[in-house]
Amino acid sequence: DVAWAAYRDDGGWREDVAPSITKMAELVSAIVADDVITGDIDDDLSVAISAARASVASAHEHRVVALAALGHARVAAGRADDPTTLVPLYLRAPAIGPQSATK
Repeated sequence: DVAWAAYRDDGGWREDVAPSITKMAELVSAIVADDVITGDIDDDLSVAISAARASVASAHEHRVVALAALGHARVAAGRADDPTTLVPLYLRAPAIGPQSATK
């Protein structure tokens, strides 16, 4: 399984495909020529990206640095969120559920 989402830059990033976890084949079928793919890409996915005539962009910055830069740009543009209203986005329910009382 792979976690992925698709974004476009039309003068500002917008989400094309919502984040999800799917089989790699579903991600590969969504890739079109000239797309640029980045992230934690293994050898199998790299081959599939090349076969789709897309390219791989180096993830030269750690995710935390990239997220901080995006957050800074949002705040600088006056688009800060109210931190008390933010909720995490979980793509999959936890493998462990509520604990039952045992004696």
